[in-house]
Amino acid sequence: MTTAPTCTEKGVETRHCSRCDATETRDVDALGHALVHHDGKAAACTEAGWEAYDTCSRCDYTTYKEIPATGHSYTSVVTEPTCTEQGYTTYTCACGDSYVADYKDALGHSFGKWTVTTAPTCTEKGVETRYCSRCDATETREVDALGHALKHHDGKAAACTEAGWEAYDTCSRCDYTTYKEIPATGHHHDAVVTAPTCTAKGYTTHTCACGDSYVDSYTDALGHDFGAWKQTKAPTCTEKGTETRTCTRCIAFEIRDVAPTDHHYTAAVTAPTCTAQGYTTHTCTCGDSYVDSYTDALGHSYGAWAQTKAPTCTAKGTDSRSCTRCGQTEKRDVAALLHDYENGTCTRCGEKDPNYVAAPVLKITTSAGKPQISWNAVDGATKYWIYRSTDGKTFKYYDSTTKTSYTNKSTSIGTTYYYKVKAVKTVDGTNYTSDLSGAKSILCKPAAPTVSIYRTNGKPQLKWSAVTGATKYWIYRSTDGVNFSYYDSTTKTSYTNSGAASGKKYYYRVKAVAVVNGTNVTSANSNTKSLMTTLAKPTVSITTSNGKPKITWKAVTGADKYYVYRSTDGKNFSYYDSTTKLSYTNTGAKKNTKYYYKVKAICSANTNANSAYSAVVSIKATK
Repeated sequence: MTTAPTCTEKGVETRHCSRCDATETRDVDALGHALVHHDGKAAACTEAGWEAYDTCSRCDYTTYKEIPATGHSYTSVVTEPTCTEQGYTTYTCACGDSYVADYKDALGHSFGKWTVTTAPTCTEKGVETRYCSRCDATETREVDALGHALKHHDGKAAACTEAGWEAYDTCSRCDYTTYKEIPATGHHHDAVVTAPTCTAKGYTTHTCACGDSYVDSYTDALGHDFGAWKQTKAPTCTEKGTETRTCTRCIAFEIRDVAPTDHHYTAAVTAPTCTAQGYTTHTCTCGDSYVDSYTDALGHSYGAWAQTKAPTCTAKGTDSRSCTRCGQTEKRDVAALLHDYENGTCTRCGEKDPNYVAAPVLKITTSAGKPQISWNAVDGATKYWIYRSTDGKTFKYYDSTTKTSYTNKSTSIGTTYYYKVKAVKTVDGTNYTSDLSGAKSILCKPAAPTVSIYRTNGKPQLKWSAVTGATKYWIYRSTDGVNFSYYDSTTKTSYTNSGAASGKKYYYRVKAVAVVNGTNVTSANSNTKSLMTTLAKPTVSITTSNGKPKITWKAVTGADKYYVYRSTDGKNFSYYDSTTKLSYTNTGAKKNTKYYYKVKAICSANTNANSAYSAVVSIKATK
């Protein structure tokens, strides 16, 4: 073999003739890499990791790829303030880093209402207590004595045989009283004279107010004193009458008969009616009578027809007319009115029109930049017809759907479209349609971008997919996630905010912009994305100085020092040293040992701005 093959290049073999100087050569295949597999390591908050990679045992080939440090991801635990202690929030990262912020003042006690803990009496004070609703703190105060709760009682006069008492007061809470008794008065009789009547004696009754009594002084009965006779029942043509006289002092009376009288007739004329004859009736007071002087019936005299039962939408009505003399009535039918529908309901009876279809109520928004209309489902509707206009006046049928929403994909950015919808009910092959809905309009805009965010050399980098119709994109930035301002414009689908300050959190939104007839038509805002900026990671190279590993790098803007991390296996790195220079010689390295290094840029004023790790470099110490 005259030229040895390497991992990537062929070698050459040569053979020589043993009798002359003739030679032959041929290629030897490249060896290919002798790969050694190395496991990956996940990135931590402040340390970079790497993906699983391979190295060649014969050359410097490697597939090593670093994974940037993730940065701290804090979770917050809120300690609420108490009555006497401040509140605060503890922010803790899974790596163990933590800090305390967002202090809140102590709340102070929140006392409730005063409640009685020792009740006051009529003559002694009580105690009230109130309690803090958040802790066990209490306050107390005295409550004035109640004083007597007096109830007034009316007095009672003394009776003949019973004592009475004066008006007095008692306390409803204790045994206090002002009661005072009045002695009994004894009997006091009054005399009442009862005069004699026609049949009973007279006498005097002596009575006390208490009910005690006695009778004396009797006199003889008077006897009856009758007045003159008076007629109490008149005699008739066929029956006797009666006369009565009454005692002037009492209700006693006497009765006697009176002889009958002769007949005395009176005439009563009965006028003829519509259906009956007229006649004259002669009647005596005794009841005897006879009839004569007959006249013919008159016949009916009807007035005008008048409605007596109003017709409805589905039922007949009735007219009637009455005779002006006797009230006799005639009736006739009036035809039903039939339904008068308005907005699907009869204005007279409220019955629903079976073929009525209500007009939908529209809403409008955009879907991926295209107009999207939606409406309420209409009772009985089987489909919906969509009408479209570009001037808001002239609407033409555009499409049909069985759904309750419709996205108009065939539109032009910068044009305002107007929409109306009819609900359609199909019965036995016939379409019954509603009125057109109210119009809804929207300006056709580009779709809003969907934005992702990355960190490039410590700076935020936004990326999104191209939006159909957009010719440029406007970037909006915020430092509080609420107040966004226009920041920059680009025609690309990515943007790196190279002017972002290190160690500061920024929020971003993007709008797609189409230019129509010289006018910018913008999409809605994209989703919001945020990122904490860091210093750029150093770009490191390695060599040896006097046999010791020496790493160098370029200055990183904003860094005031650099941390050096070292490993002897390329996997497990530990902090090794710090420097403010742009190079570092590992004078403590051991001879014939291979070392791996990476460097981090540090901002002392804001540790959140520290860079990710540089790429790993390695070399063997020769001295």
